[in-house]
Amino acid sequence: MPVESAYKINHRGDLDLTRALNGFNMNMTVEQDKLQQDVWIILKTIKGSYPLNPDFGVDYKFIMNSGYQPQIIRSCMQNALDIHPAKLKITEFNTSPPSADRRLHVWLKLKTKNSDEITITTELPSL
Repeated sequence: MPVESAYKINHRGDLDLTRALNGFNMNMTVEQDKLQQDVWIILKTIKGSYPLNPDFGVDYKFIMNSGYQPQIIRSCMQNALDIHPAKLKITEFNTSPPSADRRLHVWLKLKTKNSDEITITTELPSL
């Protein structure tokens, strides 16, 4: 089975580059790291902000309008993750209460269709 790879994205959402003699190299990510990066991109994307697929991402406006109810957050995140070919399912979920600037942190444990498990901790974007 071929190894899945993609260009690595840094914590700011930019391509991860390293300086080389001829300019820059674009770093790659593979397998488990690629899966974590895919999840990170999905969770950081606000639904409706990606013009080529307005259904891509998490419905953060719905989450905000719900008063940040944990069951709504989990449901919206699961809906967003359903598009991934690894068939990611949230098996464990925890969230912090929203701060004064409407930021919260979420911890997820996910299982893939191959029964691999990954853990993600992320800060939700504020709207």
